Amino acid sequence: MKIFNTVRFSYLYIVGGSALISGCVLAGLRVAAELLYARYAGDPSVIWIRIIHWIINHIGKIPASAGLFLLLFGLLYMLRSQKIAADLEVIVRAVEELANTGQAHEIQVLSTGELGRIAASLNRLEQMTPVATEVTSAPSDMPALGRTQSIQLLVRTRSVLHYLRESQKEELTPEELRVLCRAAAEDAQVLERFLEHQVMES
Repeated sequence: MKIFNTVRFSYLYIVGGSALISGCVLAGLRVAAELLYARYAGDPSVIWIRIIHWIINHIGKIPASAGLFLLLFGLLYMLRSQKIAADLEVIVRAVEELANTGQAHEIQVLSTGELGRIAASLNRLEQMTPVATEVTSAPSDMPALGRTQSIQLLVRTRSVLHYLRESQKEELTPEELRVLCRAAAEDAQVLERFLEHQVMES
């Protein structure tokens, strides 16, 4: 189900699992401490008894249990959320590279939900059309576009080409074909307005 394959549910699973494991570990430690205290309570020279007495007298049972729970929960949360954090870092680097250079290398993420779809979309955007790495010459009367404007033009052009290529698949239903054609027309209109604006300013 899609509801279980989202970033929101992933964090809910991580938080709930970390809290559950932390509670179980804390309960086990408390049982072990009670067994040690019951066995060696008459011998104050045992190091475990000294530690337990010091914790009870200087910190208290409840504050010590709460502090240990938060410590375990924080460690487990950092470990269990590492996969999502790594995927987000990969996607952020790819978006920054796309914004700075107009192209990005193929990326791979471990997540299969929303982050996986974002990575797949970025990979499709990169594979739509080849990007020239050098510009040999340009007419002297053609105004040069800034980096941001060039990226906008590139993204819109690739988007139109992507929709047109997707519309050529034979397994599409009439409704899917209409959706793709409508999306291509909307992006083409945006591209047209962008070019008109550039012509008016030149």
